[in-house]
Amino acid sequence: MKKFIPLIVLLLGVIWLASTLRPRPPATEFDVNGFGKLPILVNGRVKPLDTVARTALLQFQGRQRVTTPELAKLTFTESFTNAFTKEVPKVTPIEWLITLFFDSAKTDTYRTFEIVHPDVLSLFELKPQDGDKKKRFSFNQLSEGLPELMRQSELAQPVEAQKRTPFQRGIVQLHQKVARYQELKHSIILPDSDDFLGELLRFQDALPIGIAAVRAKQQGQAYNEDAFQAMIVLGKRYDAMSAGTRLHPVPPLANAENQLEWFNVGRALLDTFQRGSVDPTVLAYAGLAHAWRHNQPEQFNKIISLIRPEFEKRFAAQLKKSDTETRFNAAQPFYTSMVLYVLAFVLAIFSWLKWPNTLGRSAFWLIVLAFVATTVGIATRMWLEGRPPVTNLYSSALFVGWGAVLLCIVLEAIFKNAIGSVAAGLIGFGALLIAHHLSLSGDT
Repeated sequence: MKKFIPLIVLLLGVIWLASTLRPRPPATEFDVNGFGKLPILVNGRVKPLDTVARTALLQFQGRQRVTTPELAKLTFTESFTNAFTKEVPKVTPIEWLITLFFDSAKTDTYRTFEIVHPDVLSLFELKPQDGDKKKRFSFNQLSEGLPELMRQSELAQPVEAQKRTPFQRGIVQLHQKVARYQELKHSIILPDSDDFLGELLRFQDALPIGIAAVRAKQQGQAYNEDAFQAMIVLGKRYDAMSAGTRLHPVPPLANAENQLEWFNVGRALLDTFQRGSVDPTVLAYAGLAHAWRHNQPEQFNKIISLIRPEFEKRFAAQLKKSDTETRFNAAQPFYTSMVLYVLAFVLAIFSWLKWPNTLGRSAFWLIVLAFVATTVGIATRMWLEGRPPVTNLYSSALFVGWGAVLLCIVLEAIFKNAIGSVAAGLIGFGALLIAHHLSLSGDT
């Protein structure tokens, strides 16, 4: 039976790898997966909202899992049991982002900010034991110390990055995280609005009188002072919203010359003064916010089903990539490869003690499987971004590790002594681990 062990190990690896590609149904009635596939322009690239959620969480806390107050209270045994019973539901990255967009008071209680420097914690009068795993804290825990954080960040930023002390680096990094969090919070709706959809509908109804009042005042004619002041207040409100975010979820008009010039919600609302009506996409997102806040999954899912075809009419190619990227994010091919590299390394080590041919072959085929997963991941990433394999430090780590593992596979195929598999396991895991840490500051 020993001769079948390498085949069985390879088959189990393939089954596990294939299972990562299977879509997982959400643990909620809301179509959160459909929301995660909606396209948005960020930093010059159209990507799904799912990518925005995962990138933000990586930047904030170095991982994509979200710890709610209920989960944080569980002991280790309770957490292990809950993984099977699911009595306390876990929050996926896209659910976290939806809640941040539409009900940020709840996400303010989630411990999503990683802080490890004790002096940085002291700014907020916090101790490690106050956080999840002694290093993750919520926005509410930081809120009172934010003015001092900004002051310390202003002092640290003029210092060259290489010359900053660990405290200064921690301050600047945390300031960037908080600023990014606030940016996301104000990207789709205004958090201080109890009913943003109602606000927009009232704004649209008041536009004719308001615009007439503004024009009359500009021409020195009699005008409605109340209507004029209402337009001024709303204009300042939406202008501040426009200046505070790089997220552009609103596509251009169908007859616009530049179909790649997307807008943020604030900019789209300011354009309402010229168009005379609120953009349908803005109203759709406001409707999603209303349905989410009032626990109306049917209404939420209905809006998703209506907005999706509108995007498909004009951005079919972008949506194809967006859907693939969402599946790519969920599959996490590089994380899967890391696990396979570790398993192969262990098998290769044991092959030097017992069953050298059987365990050595098993380790070799796991290395090949991990290499294939990494190759598909790199190729998919190139297709999604439309760029060569090496563009930054993150992609450099991926590519260098990929090339080194390929060499190890060739050497192991020739010498069959498990040394190539051991080296491939170490190098593959190490390169992907380095790439993971390099990814914490930006989109991968």
